[in-house]
Amino acid sequence: MSFILRAFLAIVMAHFVLCYARYRTRHAASMRAQAALKAGVESESSDQQQLLEKIRMLNARIEQLQADMTTALRLALQADMTTALRLAVCEEIKFNARRQALDEALAASKCEIEELKAREQEALAAVESWKTACWQRIARLEREMMVRLPMLSRRHTASSQ
Repeated sequence: MSFILRAFLAIVMAHFVLCYARYRTRHAASMRAQAALKAGVESESSDQQQLLEKIRMLNARIEQLQADMTTALRLALQADMTTALRLAVCEEIKFNARRQALDEALAASKCEIEELKAREQEALAAVESWKTACWQRIARLEREMMVRLPMLSRRHTASSQ
């Protein structure tokens, strides 16, 4: 942005410099013409004509230079704007690629989280199932012990007698 501003200011300054040069040239010529008329010198009229012709040629040359400079600055500004636009488009493409990669990574992370939650639920269900099976086995063993304990105590008392 600052380059565009500098280029614009350069165009404006060049315009003012050329306008001032044209003004000074015209002013000097008119001052000489007035001085010659005041002096009343008749022989200088041909010199004045030549001088006016030179002034016209210089003015035409100044206008041509001004047009050339304006065109050159305009083309340079357009080229810089084009380059800036290309850079902006490249940056936007890079940003979109990064954003897409982050979106994909986020989606993959969400999938992994869902898989981990599912595995956790499966593991909790397996632990509950194992815990239930253990308690059932303990209960079965307790029942068996209750059935066998009186038999063992009868055997023990019978063998001790």
